[in-house]
Amino acid sequence: MIADEKLLQISLNKALDISTASKAATLKTFAKTTATVSLFGFIAAGIETWDSGEKAWDSDHAPMERFGYGLKGLSTTAQVFVFSMQIRATYYNFRGTRVIGTMLSRWMLTTLMVAGIVYMIAVMVINAFKRSELEKWLRHSHWGKDSKQWDPIDELTSLEYIIHKPQAKLIPVLNRRPSQWMDSGSEQWQLELIFPAFTRDTKIGLQITRKPKDKNYHYRLAEPQSAVVVNEQGGTWSTDEASGSPIYRLNMGGTTDDTVAVLISMPFAWQASEDEMLGYVAIGNNQGDLLVTPAPKDKELAKRTIEVRVNE
Repeated sequence: MIADEKLLQISLNKALDISTASKAATLKTFAKTTATVSLFGFIAAGIETWDSGEKAWDSDHAPMERFGYGLKGLSTTAQVFVFSMQIRATYYNFRGTRVIGTMLSRWMLTTLMVAGIVYMIAVMVINAFKRSELEKWLRHSHWGKDSKQWDPIDELTSLEYIIHKPQAKLIPVLNRRPSQWMDSGSEQWQLELIFPAFTRDTKIGLQITRKPKDKNYHYRLAEPQSAVVVNEQGGTWSTDEASGSPIYRLNMGGTTDDTVAVLISMPFAWQASEDEMLGYVAIGNNQGDLLVTPAPKDKELAKRTIEVRVNE
């Protein structure tokens, strides 16, 4: 259709009137697809522009990292402009005041291509100069260049959250029973958690859930699935030979389409506090490392407990 130069020189409204039924259906599909892609692209690029702008002005980030976010924001701003012009052109095409060629003109494609290249360069700059959480803590600590004058206890707590953060990973493993040895079976998630060495022979809070993927049907809406609490006592313990850190592994059951959520609470290593715990949250449904973040202060910590007992 794009190769039809004559068609590109008339409005969509007029083209629908003079075209055959099959070509009219194709034109409508093209217009709806363009409008949908432009709308979602406009929203996504707009959100990313806002996020990049905030990070570009955030002094927590290194100067070159902020420059990278500035480039990224410039790229997504160009995308926002193109998508907004596509939405505008589609609207006026239906009214008959613009030609079809304005909905996907060459300058739009060129701008999106250049913006994509700038975006990739920006991501590489950000990854190359990104400050770690520990570097940010040092910057804002009592000895840092941009000290926030934290209370000594709060400063130590922030450091513990960074240094003693556990690692979480999802690994796909076969899901089959011993009686089904001839069946290749499906895959399930195996959760792997690596805890700091000081947690050996202590009790930690560990609450693990998996949420099956919602079932989709052609004739009705997706059926929501309830989260399943997995028995944390069924896991196994081992030791990392290099660091001495306890490693916990648990087969989750279900399938690799499930979303896994982990809530962890651990005692402080450097503070004697029975009332406060280090709390972390990790959620994901993709193979590899999970992003582990401090639990929100208003979130209830894990109530289910397990003893970190590693057999030598």
